[in-house]
Amino acid sequence: MCLLVFSCKGVLGDNSKKDIYAVRIYFEDAGFEVADFAKLFGTFVGAHTGFRAKINGCPLRVYKFEPYTSEAKKIFSEVKEKSTLTIEGKTVPVIVNGSFALYIEDEGHPEKNKIVKTFKKF
Repeated sequence: MCLLVFSCKGVLGDNSKKDIYAVRIYFEDAGFEVADFAKLFGTFVGAHTGFRAKINGCPLRVYKFEPYTSEAKKIFSEVKEKSTLTIEGKTVPVIVNGSFALYIEDEGHPEKNKIVKTFKKF
């Protein structure tokens, strides 16, 4: 007899197998307009890769972390703990979901809460 037990712990928000393009598609499938999509080098912030875009007119950046080295693990641990990221020498607030961090460049944008809510479900 074989008994399999599954736990949701660690699965919620486990999007580590997905890439930045999956984030874009997720927003588009949720009815958002994604414009000015441009891939970013994530290494400047300690991430693997990232993108910059406007979602429903809101400028933002999303970074994907793949902490394979001890330095990358340390950086991502700090990002998760502090919910901040240093971009171009400036420390900014981010929302972390699984392997991804979202930075909304326009904190006062009327679509911000809707975007954050959708991102947290990714």
